[in-house]
Amino acid sequence: MVYVQRLLRNCKVPVSERTFGSPLVEELEKAKKTLIRQEQIKTFTSEFRELKRGRPVHKQSKLVSLTPFLDEDDIIRVGGRIGMAAIPFVTRHPIVLDSSGDLTKLIVMDTHNKLGHAGVDNVRNELRQQFWILRCKATVKKNLHSCWLCKLRRTVPRPPRMADLPRDRLQIANELSQRGIKWVFNPPASPHMGGAWERLVRSCKTSFKAVLKKQVLTDEVLATTMAEVESLVNSRPLTEVSSDVDAMEAITPNHFLLGRPSINLSPGVFVDKEISIYRGSDKIVRSVDVKTKFGVFRRPATKIATLEE
Repeated sequence: MVYVQRLLRNCKVPVSERTFGSPLVEELEKAKKTLIRQEQIKTFTSEFRELKRGRPVHKQSKLVSLTPFLDEDDIIRVGGRIGMAAIPFVTRHPIVLDSSGDLTKLIVMDTHNKLGHAGVDNVRNELRQQFWILRCKATVKKNLHSCWLCKLRRTVPRPPRMADLPRDRLQIANELSQRGIKWVFNPPASPHMGGAWERLVRSCKTSFKAVLKKQVLTDEVLATTMAEVESLVNSRPLTEVSSDVDAMEAITPNHFLLGRPSINLSPGVFVDKEISIYRGSDKIVRSVDVKTKFGVFRRPATKIATLEE
């Protein structure tokens, strides 16, 4: 879609104004909005027509409880009564998608992959930050069930039925019947007795296996991966992800640690910062001075990522 829109634009402008190379952020956003708008026109045809004419949707519509409206890009969003909430606009008024759409499936699976093949509740909570999918829980569960990597991880051997227990295993020994055993801690090799914390260990292992597979890591990459996995586990909802349009977002451990559900910062306005660059004898930038709210730091160019060329 990005390259199709670019081709159409390049055909209308002079050669000097044509765009080439990798897609720009603006082009990606425009293509995303175009795909969403086309999907909504296909699945909510009558609702889109009524909203385009400035009328509310009809009472028999499945969107009537969402009080939908069209934004400046002609995309259907949820209305509701939390417009004054101190949360991003896309979270206050998420984009409405039908559960049967092909684009919906792609968005669900993309979110599932980005979260390290997390479970249904984690994916639902992350989707709610931008999208309102009809019958969201059933849709997410259906799409996650078709994930081949999750199927591969869930597959376990099916050993034959074990033989009957021997007589000695069915009789209580005399010393045990008289004395008994009192466990203070979990016995060795019994993680199933750990309860909630062992379930979180499993979640961490699942994310590690999905992200790393069989790679050999350096200490720095391992530390980065552990931080990402920590964020994924802490982004799980502690409360039910409500289907009420006026309800607030679900509470996650990240809300207590960071004040937001995800460690990823919301897109903001990037402003130019005056930084000093230092070039080598070959005129290539080797180190830079970076200005942050904590001061100015000198870092090698190998650790500087440019946001946009």
